[in-house]
Amino acid sequence: MSAGPIRVLIADDFPTALEGLRRIVESTPEFHVIAALTEPRRVLEAVEREKPDLILLDFDMPELDGAQLTQAIMARFPTPVLIVSGLDSPATRQHAQFRALEAGAIDMVGKSMLAGADEDGPARRAFLRKLRVAAGVTVFRRWRGVGVPASPRPRGKIPGAQALRVISESSRGCRVVAIAASTGGPPALSQVLSSFGGDFPVPVVVVQHIGDEFLDGFVGWLGTSSGRKTLKAQSGQWLEAGTVYVAPEDCHLEVTPNLTVTLDRGVELNGCRPSADRLFGSVATAIGAAAIGVLLTGMGRDGATGLKLMRQSGAVTLVQDEDTSVVYGMPGEAVKLSAQTAILPLTEIGPALRAILLGKERDP
Repeated sequence: MSAGPIRVLIADDFPTALEGLRRIVESTPEFHVIAALTEPRRVLEAVEREKPDLILLDFDMPELDGAQLTQAIMARFPTPVLIVSGLDSPATRQHAQFRALEAGAIDMVGKSMLAGADEDGPARRAFLRKLRVAAGVTVFRRWRGVGVPASPRPRGKIPGAQALRVISESSRGCRVVAIAASTGGPPALSQVLSSFGGDFPVPVVVVQHIGDEFLDGFVGWLGTSSGRKTLKAQSGQWLEAGTVYVAPEDCHLEVTPNLTVTLDRGVELNGCRPSADRLFGSVATAIGAAAIGVLLTGMGRDGATGLKLMRQSGAVTLVQDEDTSVVYGMPGEAVKLSAQTAILPLTEIGPALRAILLGKERDP
């Protein structure tokens, strides 16, 4: 990233939206808009010429949508991309927007987050915080996308056959897998879930920090991309083996001893609702050693304390490693607390879960 202000390129085919976004970005001297474009076909040449630190793209644009543009940018001029998308998209369009994350975008933000936002209000502060995080991501090194092999296995980080057997012994009778993620999480979750294989004997409960307007699209996309039955969790719902349950909008999700779902709108934890700490903490209390916790890429520290509680309860806990994380905030905080049984690259987490639960060291 260049010295001085963070240099931002914005593309949105609606001039009014473009100007509004420019004003918000430049409301602090920390950012400087170097180009504001209404024609998506001009984006690539502008990226090559201006070399921005960060790119903000609308998704619904003529000629090239956000996913196509992101893919082209990553192929030629790898640069952090944040998708800023409108509210008026139906679920099918929301579903399509996740193709931009598959292509390499760091995150998605709804324009509703910014509409009428106070100058120094929480929505604007949260948006600018996302910009800071996205601008600091080294995409050419870290981004690999769904289904793309990771770099060679780093020595000392992967449990070998003997370690997996030891972990497997401690995981006999596992009843549930709990997974949490934030920035960079959707494609990471898809990769983990799709690598489980067809026969997965326990339910999976997920907290993904994502804008409320994207939640339905995310649930549909995750089910399609991972090939696993995926539902938005409902209060009182029984958790069924092989099914993925995603925490709904603005609700904490907890798991009970009899494997049912409890939802509530209690106070935010770590600035989050749903909170990974609430999920992991409930699993530690209700399920104890008969569970597995997984903490993936994400901004902040949500999930670190809860994962520590899971490990202390006897559960196996897996943390994504720094090299394959888009943002190493949540996993890094967990490692600081020694909350993990093992630290794994993204491509190893699904196979490790399968090995632990089914006693198979490789996918079929």
